Order: sequence, then C-alpha cells, then structure tokens
Amino acid sequence: TDHEKQVTESHPQKVETEKEEAKTRRPENNIIRWIPSSIKYRSKIEELQKDSPRKKVGNLFFSRSNKYIIGSGGSGTVYLGLKEDGTEVAIKRITKDQQKSKDFENELKHLRDLNLESKNIVRYVDLAEDEDFYYLALQLCEYDMEDYMENILSTDSGKNARLADFGLSRKLEEGRSTVHTARAGTLGWEATEILNQDTGYKKSSDIQ
Repeated sequence: TDHEKQVTESHPQKVETEKEEAKTRRPENNIIRWIPSSIKYRSKIEELQKDSPRKKVGNLFFSRSNKYIIGSGGSGTVYLGLKEDGTEVAIKRITKDQQKSKDFENELKHLRDLNLESKNIVRYVDLAEDEDFYYLALQLCEYDMEDYMENILSTDSGKNARLADFGLSRKLEEGRSTVHTARAGTLGWEATEILNQDTGYKKSSDIQ
C-alpha cells in the first residue's frame, strides 16, 4: 500500500535490520520436533526437547547430562534421545576402541539382519558417529530388566517384551546347536553357559 511504501522509504535501515534478524532467528525456544509415544519417559523427553545445550550427531539429538542416562553396561552408555524426524529413541554410545568396535560391528550386523526381525527383538533405527564414539539409535522401550525384576512388565509401548544388546551374540552355523566363546558380559547378568567353561554358548543363553 502507499502507507507501507512511505514507511519503507522513511525507515530503510530499520526494514533491512528486521529482514536480517528474521533470517538468523532460531526456532521458538530452540524446541526440536517430537512425536510423543512413551509414557514412562514423557516428562524427561519434554525436558530434552526444550533443553539447551544438546548434542546433535547425524540425525540424532541427545544430552550427555546424567539425568538423561537410561542404561549403562560394559558395552556403553544409553541415553534418551530424539531423531530429527521426532522419533523417540534410545541412543547407545560406544567408545571407538578395538574390542568395543568389534562388539559394536557384531551387534549392528545382527540388528540389521532381516531374518532377525521380530516383535520380541528391539528395532534398529539409525546410526551416527563422531571422532570418539558410535551412536546406535534403537527403539525406545518402556521398561528394562530391573523394572521386570520389580514386577513391572519389561515391554515396549505395545506391551511386547523385547531382547536388546547383541554385542556378544554369535550366529550359529547351520547344523550346530552351540558355540564356545570366551567369558564376557556384565557381572550378575551372564548366562550360566558362559560362567561354566565346560558348556557352550547356545540359543537360550540370551534368555535366562
């Protein structure tokens, strides 16, 4: 309009400044996209969604603050996280040392194996890495084994119990029922077969 034209001509510097600010303006409150699904972690994810600073690696957002740690063990630390598209994920951070890298590659191979797709196996979502760590994004489940031991069902949001952590798993060759491995695992959670040197690792070793 003539009025807008007059204002623009009267304050050209102000208009240009507002345009530059609009270009550099961050999303409101630095909030990232989130598609709510989890009940157990809803309040924490809401905090994470608004929290700053967050770390972004590849398509994954998470915070290294202790309050977002949802698991830890010999193979790495697990953080609550969000994928760029808003999907809730559990992000397993694994150090890039020789042995852990080998276990990580083994776990990734099993998780990507289409023959292992099951409603009772945690689902692979995404993968990212930086100079020091791998970040394995997995389906976020509602409860873990500790919850189960406290008589809370260990399930995903669809109430399916799921197996996770395949870093030490071995794929049995056709015609074999066991495989021998060196003792490895988190103290207190190792299968009897692993503790007993006279027996081999078998299919039931992951389910005690």
